[in-house]
Amino acid sequence: MPPLLRLTFLLSRRRREAGSALMRGPQLRGLVQPFLPPRLDTRIAVLPSPRFPLLQALWAKAQPAGTVFFVTKPAIKRLLPESALLLRRNGCRLCFDHVDSSLEPTAVAPDVHIAASYAQARSLKALQAAGTLPSALVCTVLHNADARLYALGPIPPRPTFRAVYFGLPELAHIPPYLASEIANLSANGQDRVAQALAVLPDFSLHYACRSDEGARVIKPFTKGVTAAILGANVLTGRDTPDALEMLGADYPYLTGPTDHEITETFARARHDFGGPDWTNALQTMRAVAELVLPQALALQLTNLVTELES
Repeated sequence: MPPLLRLTFLLSRRRREAGSALMRGPQLRGLVQPFLPPRLDTRIAVLPSPRFPLLQALWAKAQPAGTVFFVTKPAIKRLLPESALLLRRNGCRLCFDHVDSSLEPTAVAPDVHIAASYAQARSLKALQAAGTLPSALVCTVLHNADARLYALGPIPPRPTFRAVYFGLPELAHIPPYLASEIANLSANGQDRVAQALAVLPDFSLHYACRSDEGARVIKPFTKGVTAAILGANVLTGRDTPDALEMLGADYPYLTGPTDHEITETFARARHDFGGPDWTNALQTMRAVAELVLPQALALQLTNLVTELES
């Protein structure tokens, strides 16, 4: 019988309820668990605070030998070098899930960089080639949607055209002319997220133009993935990371950055609603959803662990 493989999702004690840690820790584990091979055992662990280095060292010494740690974004900078050394002495591997971090070198170098998007994988490899980041394996585990949305199952077609922006309100780039046309659901805090998720399936178009598209960090295409899981279309910028790669250059609701271009694309989406172009776009979104189904994410994680084993 093959030896047991251990994959532990590591959370920061202080920020274990943060959005990225929640989605890429307990939620991701719950999504993939039914589709992982029997020999791959998954667990959740909480990293003691770096303010108590002795406690963190004792925790590190107590971890099972050979464990592969999926280190969530908030835990990356809270893992002390001394604790990382103790883990590695016991054959453990450290995989850093950067999500939307700035990709600057950290006090601890990982064994694996986990990219939450195709664009981030390319950036990680380019930074390593330039000598900006230490050399390490780069593996892509695409960012999942909120697990509560997967549980809804197939969503029937919406009878009316309704658009929504779901995210941090201060990051939305909505032209003034469209302000009354797009509902704004805040993702600021878990209570507001829960309220938003309850009504999000009612919308046929997800608006994903942000005011920080030119920022240095590479954000995963979570808004597009969320729309795809809910069987909706998405309106987003051509320069949005992963948009072209996932949707294709001929997806009809890709837009340029200006208010005029965004307004024209929105008008096209509203005009197309229910017609052949709209339906074809939904077919593209179904293909996007397949990239982040639990089965696909489980395969991505299994490949990561088995590659470290070889």
